[in-house]
Amino acid sequence: MKTKNRYFILSAGMVIQFCAGIIYGWSIFRAPVAEYLNWDVGAASLTSSIMLSMFVIGIIAGGYAQDNVGSKKRG
Repeated sequence: MKTKNRYFILSAGMVIQFCAGIIYGWSIFRAPVAEYLNWDVGAASLTSSIMLSMFVIGIIAGGYAQDNVGSKKRG
């Protein structure tokens, strides 16, 4: 039986959590970045909306892939 690489699974989980956290971290950095780039509130909020929508689209695509392919490697 092949052993699983625990550290790879741990690393992948940490990367996924980091990516999810960036979306929510934007709310902290939005005001300074908008001020630095001379953006209005709407342009800064649009960035957050795009990030959230891409995150949701990725989750949906990943769910379909998991349903069709499976969550375990075959072979």
